[in-house]
Amino acid sequence: MDHIFEQFKRTGYLHHAHIIEGVYEVVAPALVEAIAKHLNIETKGNPDLMERFYETLGIDEARELKNVQTRAGFDGARKIFIIGADSFTHQAQNALLKTFEEPTAGTHFFIIIPRAEMLLPTLLSRVLVVSGASAPEDESKIIAEKFLD
Repeated sequence: MDHIFEQFKRTGYLHHAHIIEGVYEVVAPALVEAIAKHLNIETKGNPDLMERFYETLGIDEARELKNVQTRAGFDGARKIFIIGADSFTHQAQNALLKTFEEPTAGTHFFIIIPRAEMLLPTLLSRVLVVSGASAPEDESKIIAEKFLD
């Protein structure tokens, strides 16, 4: 996950919305660790860090994200959203277009999904797509077997 923060180290600029391709259970812990390391943010019990996983992120969840991101952060610096989803509805993606184009200052989204191609081109044009870690082979097999069951 360190590669996401390379530009931040050079310029002090962190993109406002990242799509990270990978398995949530693998990527999220590594991302939280990288955020703590590179942004010097306390991640445990931090009200300005929201971490959620949805099997399907729908319109209601998208509206909640839109509303929460408009509120001022508790420490006044950054608000971090780590959102994992196996899928996004088209309605949810459309609801998030403006949020990802013009988020509240200091707000950063890290969306973890299996493949970026599952998102609408209009949403992809507003984010930075990066590859995350994938599941170890044994874990991938378990996930595949659960899906097939």
